[in-house]
Parts: sequence; C-alpha cells; structure tokens
Amino acid sequence: MDAFFSSINVRVVVARFSRLGKSWRDSDYSDDFSRLYWITGGRGTVHHHGRDFDLRPGGLYLIPSGTLFSYACDKRLDQHWIHFTATLPGGLPLFEHLEPDYEVQPKDRPHVDRLVRRLEELVDREGPAEDLEKTGVLFLLLAPFVTTADAEAIAKRRKACLRFHGALEYVDAHLSEPLRVGAMAGVCHLERTYFSRLFLNHMGIKPSDYIMRRRIERAKQRLWTTEEPLRAIAESLGFSDAFHLSKSFKRIAGMSPRDFRALRRREG
Repeated sequence: MDAFFSSINVRVVVARFSRLGKSWRDSDYSDDFSRLYWITGGRGTVHHHGRDFDLRPGGLYLIPSGTLFSYACDKRLDQHWIHFTATLPGGLPLFEHLEPDYEVQPKDRPHVDRLVRRLEELVDREGPAEDLEKTGVLFLLLAPFVTTADAEAIAKRRKACLRFHGALEYVDAHLSEPLRVGAMAGVCHLERTYFSRLFLNHMGIKPSDYIMRRRIERAKQRLWTTEEPLRAIAESLGFSDAFHLSKSFKRIAGMSPRDFRALRRREG
C-alpha cells in the first residue's frame, strides 16, 4: 500500500473559502479536477454516483475528477473548497482505480479545520518546502476517504504501472511528435500486438487511446496555466490543427477548449 501511494502525483490547484448563496447551482457539471468540500456553516446539496449528499457543517466531501454532478444551495453555505489533481504513474486518474467513500464525518473536526486553512495559506506559495507541505496536507485530508480501498486491486494497478513505466515515460517525452503503438511496444521489448493486448488488460485502456488522453491532459494544463492560442498548443502536441485538437478535446473532456479555459473564472 505504501509503495502505491508514494507513486501518486498530486497537485493542489486552488484552496479557498466561499460564502455561497442561491446562485451556487448547476446540473450535469463535470471537469478534470477532483474536489474536496469542508462545510463550516449553512447547508447545500450535491448529487453524483446516483446519490444525494447533504452538505452540512462538520462534513468533508469528495467529488473525483470526471464525475458528472449537480449542486445547489437554497439559502447559505459556508464552504472551504479545494480543487486538485491526483494521478497514477502515466497520468491515469487515481479515483478511477479506487472505490473511495464520498462523505466522511471526521471525529477531530478542529484538526481537519486547521489542515484546510493551512492549505489555503499555502496554495499560492511556491518552493520545495511549500510544495511538500501542500502534498502532505492534501494526503492527510484524503486519507479518510480511502480506508475501504481494495488493497489487492491497488497492488495489481501498481504492478501494471511499473511494468509499462518505460512506455508511459516515452509517451510523455514525445507528445509533440508522431507517436506509434509500435514504438511503445519497442520500449518494453514486446511485439506490438502482444503489447497492445497486455496494455489493455492491465491498464484498462488501449495504447492509442492512452496517447490521445495524455495529449488532452497536456492541453488542459496549457489551457489552464497560459493564454497560448489554441493553434500553438495544437501544433506543439502533435495535432494537425486547432480544429483537430478541439474535436478531440470535446470528445474526451466533454467540453470545448474555450469552455474549459473559462472554468478558471468559476468557483466551487
């Protein structure tokens, strides 16, 4: 278990407090960030994974990335909210391979409150010590959600990530170039068809689809952190043009690059 979790790559994107009202309302919403909500006052609701969750003071709530969810507040909601990414080696989302709880009621509420507020203090600070502390605080907040995780499934996923580590690194290093499944297979010293079958069985995704997913993930990073034109991003990530990137982006992310970039101005 320790080896698996030490391989997870996490990044805190934003950590803030908001006093929300009736305008905090949307349905069938989804994006590429996981969310943690720590409620300190008022009341709200979220719906995902076929369940309704009452957002109440003293509750800590998790919404994994890529989850289709709805949210609402009838009067007032005091919410500390954290957007973050958590991926396995190769960029695969962590919570696709765990079965976490989505709601916990911490026994030591003051401790959780201190952790959340500390993360809000650290989120905009840069430096090795600050980055390490942000990671540590986030892991402490996530720990209660994964107490029921299947250790055997985790071990299997960890083994698969190690087996294809070279191929995954190769993809990330050559996203701007034409990428072939045969080249990935060659890194692992395997025949192409056999490699493709093994990759699908162990990683749960076709190698060609994995390549496209990583290109889209890299495009998301650029869209979120820069104002680069879509054309420039497309050219640097091996797409034929901006239209090709936009079409692929919408198919995988469920929204256009323009709409995704606009998410930076949305809260909660």
